[in-house]
Amino acid sequence: MDAIVTGQKFELVQPNFHSGNWSRMLADADDRLKYVRVMDGVASVFDKFVLIRHDLGGAVPDGFYLIDRKTLIRTQPPACYGGSRYSWPNNEYPDIEACNPDFATLSVLGKIDRASAEIMMSIADRVRRREGDIRITPDGISLRQHDDPELRHRESFGFTPDDLEIYVKGSHFCVAMTELLRYDYSYFMIRRYHEDGICLVFGHNWNNCVLVTALGMNRHGQHLR
Repeated sequence: MDAIVTGQKFELVQPNFHSGNWSRMLADADDRLKYVRVMDGVASVFDKFVLIRHDLGGAVPDGFYLIDRKTLIRTQPPACYGGSRYSWPNNEYPDIEACNPDFATLSVLGKIDRASAEIMMSIADRVRRREGDIRITPDGISLRQHDDPELRHRESFGFTPDDLEIYVKGSHFCVAMTELLRYDYSYFMIRRYHEDGICLVFGHNWNNCVLVTALGMNRHGQHLR
């Protein structure tokens, strides 16, 4: 690990709205997660429910950073002496590699272009403002709480069975779609990480992706989680 130089600053080369997306996400995270962590040149932004990964191309040294607009400020989180959950340095920050969905094993279920991501971001933002959830079906997204034709978008997500519905928080889906605006297109996949839980995987590879934890699933009107 590089020597820590607290306060050292690095400018992010990205649009302001991407930096704002990271900042808003971390504002709601608990204290141990209020950092952008750079490892092997890849930035991770994590709040226990959404994980953003973005390859910085070696422009920022590995370490922990606070974000202020488009500036990353080098810092060092407090050390944790309460156990052996995390490897050295023993900081209160989870092992991001444990979240790696192993892209080589995932099946692509859809391809989302930037225009579709922008539409879904707009819908998710309105759902977020209502503190609502997004319903995802094989054919698209809608507001979960009640039928609203203004909050629907048709998109081929391609998972089965056809009557399966997946639910995510509107705020989480909005963060994901905002991040996808980096790319001309992104792939959509699903990873099952234990018997009754899944996460949605958007992006291209482990260095450039967004993972979103699902609230639950429903089939034939039966809650599956």
